Amino acid sequence: MSDVNDSVSYMRKPLTSSLTIRLDADSIRVLRARARAERRSTSAVVRELIQEKVRAEDKAPTFYEMSKKWVGAAPSGTPNSRGRDARKLLASWNPDRRG
Repeated sequence: MSDVNDSVSYMRKPLTSSLTIRLDADSIRVLRARARAERRSTSAVVRELIQEKVRAEDKAPTFYEMSKKWVGAAPSGTPNSRGRDARKLLASWNPDRRG
């Protein structure tokens, strides 16, 4: 791809660095065909695809959403439970919440 370092003055953010990637011949062919069809540079198409992928991953579940089945599984005990009381609570704790 010869236009990897394209810099266009009317872009919102100036391009400050470049990235070199290795692609198989079929991927390059598909990428160039898409760029031609959209009348854009291959670099612009790649930048857009990367941005779309990153945005999709930003919508990934939060840590809470991934772990909420365990939130509240352990009894909280009393506010002042320490030492022996806490050990008793933990000894009687059943982490299997299926029933």
